[in-house]
Amino acid sequence: MNSGGFFPLYPDYLAQFKDEIDRPVTAEEINDLKKNIITLDKQGQDFVYAWVRIHSLRTAKDAKLLEIPYEGSIIETKVCENKDELKTIKFDLRKWPLILCKMVDRFCKVHLDRMKNDEYRASLDISGGTAVRQSK
Repeated sequence: MNSGGFFPLYPDYLAQFKDEIDRPVTAEEINDLKKNIITLDKQGQDFVYAWVRIHSLRTAKDAKLLEIPYEGSIIETKVCENKDELKTIKFDLRKWPLILCKMVDRFCKVHLDRMKNDEYRASLDISGGTAVRQSK
């Protein structure tokens, strides 16, 4: 499966971290990654799942398309007014391979920077060719 077309960052990030495949993930790396994932917006968190899914399909011999990879589980997050349960996927990041942790962490940092830039651009008022920061 070539994920380069659908998910073009995957091969680039995979190449960046290929030398760290055999090193175990440290507790500090797990904590930093967890903080970064929690800070992402909904779109970023959806992309994290895409990273996990693509990596599992490309690397695990027994990966099945409809199963949650790396022993992830579905958990109920809350009950809506209409009594429908909202569910999310939870992972134990210690079960992720180091290279996946590294790729997702790099993605999180890039996405968080994009989120900050988008927020900054939204705070600008472009009028008359001059950008003026709006006060809050």
